[in-house]
Amino acid sequence: MGTAVLGNIKAHIEMELPNRELGPEYLCRRFAVSRATLYRLFKPYDGVQGYIRQRRLARCFREIAAPQNMSRRISDIAGQLGFTDGASFSRAFREAFGISPTAAREAGNSFLATYKVNDQNNRGSGELSGWLQGLMKY
Repeated sequence: MGTAVLGNIKAHIEMELPNRELGPEYLCRRFAVSRATLYRLFKPYDGVQGYIRQRRLARCFREIAAPQNMSRRISDIAGQLGFTDGASFSRAFREAFGISPTAAREAGNSFLATYKVNDQNNRGSGELSGWLQGLMKY
């Protein structure tokens, strides 16, 4: 058991990020692996819970900074991805990315506005995606 299983589990985690049931027990059942095996696979990623949390934070970052979500409340985006407490979400977000969720929204908006003014090919969303990827740990 190795890379292929880990890849399948990671892909499944990405699809299930909004699922509040997502966790070690859920993944063990879904992939018929023992808890020890699951933990061993995710040890390089700060454990399975740490990996799920980091992926949820990364998805929140993308959603918060995305131009089409500027009118959505940050707390709604975080809540849809399993963060129920605004203060703990903000702390985790700041710890992961070095900026607050609000600053991420402003930076994404500012980056996009600047890029659209300076880029005649209008590749702003691709560049924004690259910028966001550079900030993410996994």
